[in-house]
Amino acid sequence: MNDVWPGISWSSIDGAGRWKALHYALKQAYSPVSIWLEHHEGKVRMCAVNDLGTPLTVPFTLRFLGMDGKSITKAIPSSLTVDTIPVTYNIDINDNQFARLYAEGKAFFVLEYPYRGEAYRQVLFARDPIAMDYEPAHPELTVRKAADGTYTLTSESSVFAKDVVLRASAEGEFSQNYIDLLPNERLSVTFVPKTAGAEIDFSLTCLNCD
Repeated sequence: MNDVWPGISWSSIDGAGRWKALHYALKQAYSPVSIWLEHHEGKVRMCAVNDLGTPLTVPFTLRFLGMDGKSITKAIPSSLTVDTIPVTYNIDINDNQFARLYAEGKAFFVLEYPYRGEAYRQVLFARDPIAMDYEPAHPELTVRKAADGTYTLTSESSVFAKDVVLRASAEGEFSQNYIDLLPNERLSVTFVPKTAGAEIDFSLTCLNCD
């Protein structure tokens, strides 16, 4: 899981103890309560698991967006009661236009839900995300330092930015990282440095950053 010295590897934590993008993805994947979308037998389905041992009701929002970030259908806010047995629900795309846009890679699903004070998000494409024809992205990043030494980083992009990874010049932990940034969305995360008082430089990269 972690490197014992600096180097290129499959680990999720580097030699200095900093989380790589993989570790942030694992944080969501191994959450005791998780909801996700997947393709199964030609359909899209929603799945949920609950490892807490008692039923839990989780609110969620499901959206169907075009690549420009505009809603093709109304957002569907709902809730899901997840027992200790995994559950699945098929999502039917009844409108032929929606089905065509999704199949052509011109639209995608966005699933969002909160758990223990954190916001979780999944974006699902009909194609492999690596094979999508994204527009070049130029996300903007603004940084604000609070009196207690923590930082708030706000990123924004006019087009879809896939797998945004934030980096800091000093050790610390981001509240979120490895994020899909929706078009014209302002998304803020916090960074808590390991050592107080240091001036820190921040940067970001993404799969389709130009």
